[in-house]
Amino acid sequence: MIDKIRQKLKGWRTILFGGFVAAAGSITDVLDALKAIDIAPLLPPAHALKIIAAVGVATVLLRLVTTGRVGHKDF
Repeated sequence: MIDKIRQKLKGWRTILFGGFVAAAGSITDVLDALKAIDIAPLLPPAHALKIIAAVGVATVLLRLVTTGRVGHKDF
C-alpha cells in the first residue's frame, strides 16, 4: 500500500516541496508589504544564507530520491 502511494507521488514530491517554499516566501513577502507581520524574526539576516542553503540541500536530496519523469517509474 505504501509502495503504491510512493509510486503515485514519484516526482511530485520535489515539485510540491518547491511550490511550498515558493508559496511560503511569496506569502511572507506580501504580509511584510502589508505590514501584517515583521519578517525579521522569521528570517534573521544573520541566518538567511544558512536557511537558503538548507532549502537547497533539501531540494537536491529530494531530487536524488525522485528520479525520472514526474509520475512515472523508470525501469
